[in-house]
Formats: sequence, structure tokens, C-alpha cells
Amino acid sequence: IYMLPEYYQTNMKQTPRTNMILMQSNKEYNEVELAKKINENNTISQIQYISLAEKTYESVMDNLALLVGVFIVFSVLLVFAVLYNLININIRERTKEIATYKVLGFPNNKVISIIKRENYVLMILGVIFGLIFGIGLSSVVIRTMETETLSFVKEITLKDISISVLATIFFTIVFSFIINNYVKKINLTESLKQNE
Repeated sequence: IYMLPEYYQTNMKQTPRTNMILMQSNKEYNEVELAKKINENNTISQIQYISLAEKTYESVMDNLALLVGVFIVFSVLLVFAVLYNLININIRERTKEIATYKVLGFPNNKVISIIKRENYVLMILGVIFGLIFGIGLSSVVIRTMETETLSFVKEITLKDISISVLATIFFTIVFSFIINNYVKKINLTESLKQNE
């Protein structure tokens, strides 16, 4: 923040103490040589260059972008694993129920639509609760990553929400094809013989 000494004194209720000098040069110069010249009288404790600060900032942002990319990849793999296991376990545990539907005369398409409807209801509930808890959790994660000199924008855009919702819908629809194959392959005799 740039302000006049009088303004600082009025608002902070203390006399400003100069502890930093901001220099700007229009000429090309060697930063190391300039630092040596400035520091000849040993009164300056630290010299910082904006160009070096920019490089450091870019390096931090590149590393952070890589970290975010890794998180996204593992999040997608986690969604894949969770949905696959949930659907697979749901179908395998209900084999006898599905076989009963088929014995009662329900066509495969009707049985599949019953199970898919249940999965879609669970998906909608998962998206709703995931967004509610995800928004809160993301702000906590961002706050823990901040330092005194580095802060992040704590804004989740509609694009971010859309991507996560569409990814969940996509995987649910893809895994619903597993239901089709599994329901068609159920052996009615073996399934109805199983104990509850």
C-alpha cells in the first residue's frame, strides 16, 4: 500500500519509520553489480528484485498447478473406484431379488430400469451432499495452504461445479452399462437357491 506519511500517521496513530526504499530504473543494468554498489556501506540488510520475485512466484504457481493436476487425476480415479464398487456390490448383493423379478415375469429392461433409477437417485443425493461438503472442505484446504505472503482466491466458480457434477454423471452412466450385462447374465436357478 502506498500512502503519504501524514496519512499513515493519522490512521496508525504513530510516526512512520522508513525501513525500505523502492527503486525503479529505466536503464538496463546487472542486478548483481547494482546490489554490490548499493550494499557498499553495509547499511542495507536485504535487497529484493521484482524480476526475481516474479520468477519465484511463477515457480510456486507451476508447482501448485502440478499438485492440483495430481489431485484431479486421483479424484477422478477415486470416483471411478467408488462408483464401480458401489454398483458392483449393490448388484451382487441383490442377485436373488433380481432373479425373483425375472421369475415373476419382469423383462430385463424393466429390472434394469428399476436398478438404474435407484442408482440415479443415489447419484443426485451424492452430488447435492458432495457440493455442500466439498465447498466447505475446499475453503478449509485453501486456508491451510496460505502463508503470510501468499493467499489464494477462495472462489468456486460455476465452471468448477459443472465439471465435478458432469464427471459424476458421466461415470454413473458409464457404469450403468455394467448393470445391463450383469442382469442379463444372472442364472435364475442358482440365484434363487442361494440363502439370504
